[in-house]
Amino acid sequence: ALKWISEGKAGSGFTDVGRRRASQLASGVAVSADVVNRMISYFARHEVDKQATGFNAGEDGFPSAGRVAWDAWGGDAGQSWVNGLNNQVASVRAIKGAIGISDFDDTLFVSGGLNQRVYDFIDSQDVDLVVVTGRHEADREATVALLDKLGVEYTDLVMQPDGMQDSASFKGEVASKFLADGLDVIFVVENNAEARKAYRDAGVEAVYSPDDLPATVSVRQMEDAGMSEDVPLTKDELLSKVEELKSSVLELVGELVETVSDLSDLVENVVPEPVVEDVVPQVDLEVDAVRFVEPVKVAELHERGERVEQGIERRELHNLELRVEGDGMTLRGYAAVFNSASQPLPFIERIEPGAFRDSLKSRNDVKLLWNHDTSIVLGSTRAGTLKLTEDERGLLVEASLPDTQAG
Repeated sequence: ALKWISEGKAGSGFTDVGRRRASQLASGVAVSADVVNRMISYFARHEVDKQATGFNAGEDGFPSAGRVAWDAWGGDAGQSWVNGLNNQVASVRAIKGAIGISDFDDTLFVSGGLNQRVYDFIDSQDVDLVVVTGRHEADREATVALLDKLGVEYTDLVMQPDGMQDSASFKGEVASKFLADGLDVIFVVENNAEARKAYRDAGVEAVYSPDDLPATVSVRQMEDAGMSEDVPLTKDELLSKVEELKSSVLELVGELVETVSDLSDLVENVVPEPVVEDVVPQVDLEVDAVRFVEPVKVAELHERGERVEQGIERRELHNLELRVEGDGMTLRGYAAVFNSASQPLPFIERIEPGAFRDSLKSRNDVKLLWNHDTSIVLGSTRAGTLKLTEDERGLLVEASLPDTQAG
């Protein structure tokens, strides 16, 4: 189409706007909803242009101005695309707007009570119930109260305007408006013959009187018969079930954690702590010297332990304070400092803020040992002689030290 337009075959009525739109459609970029709607309208109006001479190749005058315009709007491919899109939108709109209509007096409400047969039929359908009644707006409050008393679940109540007497015509107009708005009216239940005709004339296919309803089994009847397990849960019901299960699981996990913690306390009070041989060299508080492997010097290993160079890093620790007070000695300092290189092992790491937050919230007992000796306990979080706090700098250690000959 763009080539034909540039050759002047589009006709004198082809505008610059049309040229820009043709270029946009040819490029394959996204188009607005307005353009889509205009494409639908254009193809519907100009389908007849295909019958004119010059529209098809080999005919005199090919390509005609009509053929150029047709291709400028996307051609047959564009027509197929927008029609398919329109059908999808209409389908979604119909699913979202599926409704059933019922009259009230002498249909849903008979002899002073609920017409159970009609309501069971409605209950068996996957629709939103709209009650359309010949009652006037002046009676809305009383009608709403009666529907609530009967236990009727409905989406909307449409009542006849005050002063209007032809309820059959009114109901037909309501159905026409619903259909024009894209709502899918699945069925109507109406006791009045004239109103049923008005509904059919408006385009509703399934129109029933209360006496000729199709045989159905409602959800309520299935529940009464003990068959509710065969009824699939709705999305909301499934989500509710999931939330209930999550709450139960979390509660159970909490109880298990408390039980394990209590058992741990019981075992700790009964079983003496094992004596573990000292396998770690004593660490000087002032200067720590350990071997480490520099990451940049690590080569690919052919056999474990080969081709690895080692070095020594010495670092003074200024974060510990040992103070003698009237009631004994206290230790205060940082076990870890955020965003700084750790004392090197076979690797060097940096600890991010928040690394200890979850651990500090647990009920586990943390102990301060002398030189990794489990027989010499200098402090315990459970005993209250050791306090661990994560602040903006790192993991702060505060301990009230006992009288000891260690060290």
